[in-house]
Amino acid sequence: NSANPIGTGPFKLKEWAKGSHITLVRNENFFKKGRPFLDSIIYRIIPNAATRAIAFETGEVTGIFASQSFPYQHVDRLRKLPNIILKDIGSPTVIGLHFNFKDNPILAKKEVRQAIAHAIDKQFLVEKGLRGVGKVIDSIIPPGIPWAYNANAPKYPFDVQKANALLDEAGQGRSSSGTRFSLRLTYESGNDNSERPAEILREQLKAVGIEVRLERLERSVMLNKVFQKYDFDVWLGPLTTRGHPALGVARLYTTSSITGRPFTNFTRYSNPRVDQLFDQAVITTKRAEEVKAYHEIQDILLRDLPTIPLADRMQLNIIRDEFRGAFTSTETYERLDEIWWTKGTPIKEGEFDRDS
Repeated sequence: NSANPIGTGPFKLKEWAKGSHITLVRNENFFKKGRPFLDSIIYRIIPNAATRAIAFETGEVTGIFASQSFPYQHVDRLRKLPNIILKDIGSPTVIGLHFNFKDNPILAKKEVRQAIAHAIDKQFLVEKGLRGVGKVIDSIIPPGIPWAYNANAPKYPFDVQKANALLDEAGQGRSSSGTRFSLRLTYESGNDNSERPAEILREQLKAVGIEVRLERLERSVMLNKVFQKYDFDVWLGPLTTRGHPALGVARLYTTSSITGRPFTNFTRYSNPRVDQLFDQAVITTKRAEEVKAYHEIQDILLRDLPTIPLADRMQLNIIRDEFRGAFTSTETYERLDEIWWTKGTPIKEGEFDRDS
């Protein structure tokens, strides 16, 4: 019910001007007495990253929330502004290359997927594609969840010679033009986690004879084509772990999660042993058994390779410090009822009683 949604949150919808803004106003019936503190929140819709950065600099917007909206190419300039709060929040995220090996007979060959993994220079991708605001990862459970991360899972270091050898072994020889085969790489337009990395991946895979055709889609179209219709070869993008493998990882690899819904198992990978291990990890009461299950899951998934994990990006958010109480959750859309305005006079933390 996007036209007139209702709920029990701190704010309620007043206006949705498509392509322009969304206005939320205070919910006087919110169950927390005295909350929220703000009278309204206006979400501006600004597709262009440079325009978002300028809007914040000029004071046209108060803050930029959520990592997919932050203009990372302007982070060095924005972090130097006075009277701002810049914070990295959120659960560890896996920016990965996800394969549709059910419908593409070339990608169905494990050796091809492994070759692609060896052809990617992840460090270069982080430094240039993500502008250094992130770190290389090598597993579908990132090091940001240290208790579950398996440092000994199979790895695919950057090795062009190895990549070429694997492609030859898979029967994917080069044509007279030097091209082995062509792939369609789909990603979300306007998402800084994907835009530049997609261009870099195109060049890196070209070096081993793989022609990459970039398919840049607006979010709603992308969700429909990739997650519901499975109409893609390879998808590049960020997916949060929600801080726990049972929440953000299992949904991508268990057979029961092949539902055709956004952000579920869209590679359609299915392995009874992986299903069993995810179930075991959830029901056990012993941390050692849980860790053992997640370690084996990573070992299997990194061998089967439905996904090539690439990077975990800092999830930057920024707001002017005349507003306080923001970024108290791992998700920026939570606890909006805790934000208050100091009426233009920045104050020190602890000088204001938010419940008064």
